[in-house]
Amino acid sequence: MSRDQSDLETWKEKLVMFRREEAIIIDPEKKFLLRKRIEECQQKIAEIESDRKNDTEITDKPPPKPSKRGASQFCTLAFLRGAEILGLSLFWVMLLQKWDAPSKSYIPSHNIPKKYPKFWAIGVLLFFSLLPPIQDLLLEPRLLIQAFYRNLTHQVPSEVESPLLLVQIDNKSLVQAEIRERNPIDYSYLGKLIEAASNIEAKVIGIDYILDQTQTQPNKTKNLANAITKTEEIKFVFATIDSENTLEGSISEEIITLDSNWYQQGNIKFYQWYVELPDRRNDFFSPPFAYQLALNYACFLNNNNSGTNDENLVTSCSVLSSSNKTSRFLYSLNILPISHFFQWFQPIIDFSIPPDKAYQTISACELLGTCEVQNNQEINLNSKLILIAPGGYKEVGVEKENEDNFTVPFAFNYWRGWSEKNLTGGEAHAYMIHHFLNRRLVIAVPDFLMSLLSILMAKVISVFLIEKLENIKTISIILGVVNIMYGWITLQIFVSLGILIPWLLPSLIFWLTLHYSYHKKLLS
Repeated sequence: MSRDQSDLETWKEKLVMFRREEAIIIDPEKKFLLRKRIEECQQKIAEIESDRKNDTEITDKPPPKPSKRGASQFCTLAFLRGAEILGLSLFWVMLLQKWDAPSKSYIPSHNIPKKYPKFWAIGVLLFFSLLPPIQDLLLEPRLLIQAFYRNLTHQVPSEVESPLLLVQIDNKSLVQAEIRERNPIDYSYLGKLIEAASNIEAKVIGIDYILDQTQTQPNKTKNLANAITKTEEIKFVFATIDSENTLEGSISEEIITLDSNWYQQGNIKFYQWYVELPDRRNDFFSPPFAYQLALNYACFLNNNNSGTNDENLVTSCSVLSSSNKTSRFLYSLNILPISHFFQWFQPIIDFSIPPDKAYQTISACELLGTCEVQNNQEINLNSKLILIAPGGYKEVGVEKENEDNFTVPFAFNYWRGWSEKNLTGGEAHAYMIHHFLNRRLVIAVPDFLMSLLSILMAKVISVFLIEKLENIKTISIILGVVNIMYGWITLQIFVSLGILIPWLLPSLIFWLTLHYSYHKKLLS
């Protein structure tokens, strides 16, 4: 048998084999690949038969470019799949270029590296995993799912876990008090709230207002100063904003002087929605506002349990050798190094915990007794830790109006029945105080690290498990079940251990890597 006849029979056998496979395969992607092979076989058969008729020497010719119809069909499939997830869309487009490229025996018509599609698609997703906006975008729906999971599995705390009473100066309180000038806040009104808090025997009071505008209301400033100095054995933590000018963003000396051991300041700035931790490496910056409140309250508990009134103990909080675990935990946060590693491991605010379980909320007028408590809610007026903060009115802000009002996180709005319009800075600080006092700092594992691990796992699976193409469907089902189980385990780890392990991006990159490895074996 001549060489021409042998080649012709070989291509015809391949054509019959590919047509049989096309008849039994349902997957449109596999069908598309087989149709490309069928077109290649038909072209080769036509070339050999034509050359035999002309009695000319057979020469290799580049295969013709695919028809516009086939390319448009595949582009349509890539667009529909990519409409769900951007990364998949990019992967399919580059995979189309890979399939349209000529075989190894021909000179390519363009200089695209053979491994470019895989690294381009997966590289884009790895790049996304490094972007903070993408992380924030994925964090909110994840916390919403965690809230659903808590509620579904009945892992919501039965009682309030924090002794904090959040006193909000809201629109209702300002209207009832007939206060029109709201920025800066009426200092005499703050003085009344401090007197009311001292009457219920509060031991630590936080003021979430920058009290540096004394020149506009001198008489009211004196009323506020008198209310603070009249209190006995109450620790005060005043809000501040760190700046190069020490006179800006700090409490005015006309109100109090910070040389007293009972008056401290805390920085109210925080990165949305992450828990601010103290930084011992830089003494210039004030400790975070929520941390200062939690630490002083933990020191009060330690001092109260020990039965001593040593002022130095209350001030320094050097209680590492004491029996109070919360105090030791808070003090050890000064040297927590992991949070400074590019802020990848910065603790997040856990909004999957219902707000009414993290703290109690009351309007300022309700604390003063000038208005009725809404919905007949029971408020513990024996709280030893009180935070006085703005309650959502639009005039509040340090540099601009409405600065203290944030977009409501999904999980927080879920617990409030999707009725909230904004989340105040005071409520964010209240969540941080809860986390500090309950020693719950949720650490988020970076998506980038888990994505690299998923690529490694996909390559290992493709090498050791996908040896026979006929088993790919069974293997895919098993891996899909494992992937779902992995997602459930991450939800429980979040609740039990306070570790947020990403699921979406690592799973997507895992399946992309596995998909590429499968098609590489199919092509070979």
